Amino acid sequence: GFVGNPAMNFINAQFDGNKLSASNENETIEVQLSASQLKMLKEHKEGAYDVVIGVRPESLSLKDDTKDQKGSQVLEPLCEFKELLGQEVVLYTNLLGQKLLVKVDNKTKVKMDDKLSVVLDKESLYFFDKENGKRIR
Repeated sequence: GFVGNPAMNFINAQFDGNKLSASNENETIEVQLSASQLKMLKEHKEGAYDVVIGVRPESLSLKDDTKDQKGSQVLEPLCEFKELLGQEVVLYTNLLGQKLLVKVDNKTKVKMDDKLSVVLDKESLYFFDKENGKRIR
């Protein structure tokens, strides 16, 4: 498979049979799913199981109030590090203790330790079965 630069983000999550959530000891985020994604996760395995969510850094964007970003969910990770790659900046952020890379335009004003508003578009998510690493389709 083709691995882009930077590689895909993988977020550990749990599916309880009805909803998908990612958590650490302090907080839990329920991941918003489309009806077809929910059906797919339910049909993959019965009951609760661990899911790894895959999302490309370029599929994530910073919330922009001028754009209508309906059908998307806003996450609030902390920016820990910025890496300049030509016209783009890769933000290394921390979401629930998990690393989440976000690729943005280099004009974006973000400082270290900023709490970001990152838009997660559910249509661009991939799901993997943590047990065997296989993609859930």
